[in-house]
Amino acid sequence: MKVVISGSRSCTDECLIEEAILLGIQELGITPTVFFHGDAAGVDKISGKICEKLGYSVVKYPAKWKDIKGKPESEIKSNNYGKYWVKAGFHRNQVMVDNADALIAISLGTGGTEDCINRAKKAGLKVYVYTPEEEEC
Repeated sequence: MKVVISGSRSCTDECLIEEAILLGIQELGITPTVFFHGDAAGVDKISGKICEKLGYSVVKYPAKWKDIKGKPESEIKSNNYGKYWVKAGFHRNQVMVDNADALIAISLGTGGTEDCINRAKKAGLKVYVYTPEEEEC
């Protein structure tokens, strides 16, 4: 079973993230074969290391922020790093969901995580949401 892990960049507590992964596997009653994450700081990168430590394969789906060619001007913004595609994270979430069977999310109510949860539910994936207190992360 292919499982997406999603969560906030600000959540960095390795014990909490590992607990959420193990609880998600148990609550969903699944046997994962591979985990996907968006390769962002926080939950994504930490969960990838944890899943590898637990013996699972991990696939990274980094958002293509610099992929602005052919995108409408309304979807392109600039910051200190240059121009970027504002919808890159949402697009990445859809690609992960399209290729997965389940989602384990560690939710602090952030936009990217909530977007991934909503997309997974809409696609009919099995969904487990772990909601820690913000100070726990």
